[in-house]
Amino acid sequence: GGFEVGTRGQLVAITRPGRDLATLTEWRLLEVFPGVRRRLAANRAALLGLDLVAHLLHDGDPHPAIFDALLGMLRTLEEPGREMPALLQFQWRLLEETGYAPRLDDDAVTGEPLEESADVLAFRPDAGGFTTDPASIAAPGAWRLRRSTLRRLRELTETEPGDRSASPDPHDPHESQDRQDRSDPHGAD
Repeated sequence: GGFEVGTRGQLVAITRPGRDLATLTEWRLLEVFPGVRRRLAANRAALLGLDLVAHLLHDGDPHPAIFDALLGMLRTLEEPGREMPALLQFQWRLLEETGYAPRLDDDAVTGEPLEESADVLAFRPDAGGFTTDPASIAAPGAWRLRRSTLRRLRELTETEPGDRSASPDPHDPHESQDRQDRSDPHGAD
């Protein structure tokens, strides 16, 4: 049979430098995520996560932490009602691992600690973070937002106990197989 988007498997292919196409020689299915097929919210979250990876990473550029975070998200999506938290946690990990995560504690413009009592806050993409500096808030390109947005982003940086999307479980048989596959993709001793 074929393989579907949102399944995990081991692929063996013959690649040639300078060519986009590869010859598929082997496919071994390792894990399926039925919740992604059964529930629209889980399907959309999975597809968005996969699309973000495709657009933020280059082919042949391994990112094991992103792989683990994506796999954790797909596993978490099996639980109904966990779609949004799983997707948000994954997006934050993706931003961190690719170097695009904004600074959350220091004012991105002044370098000082963010003023926690400030009523108005802005995100400055050009500065890479948040600011409470009045002149910077009014500057072109600044995005005004609620303090609750910054609070939620800070919550995402903390690993919640039992959150499978945050890190791999060393006792999960799928995880130990992943580690083995990544350490020796040919299965040789």
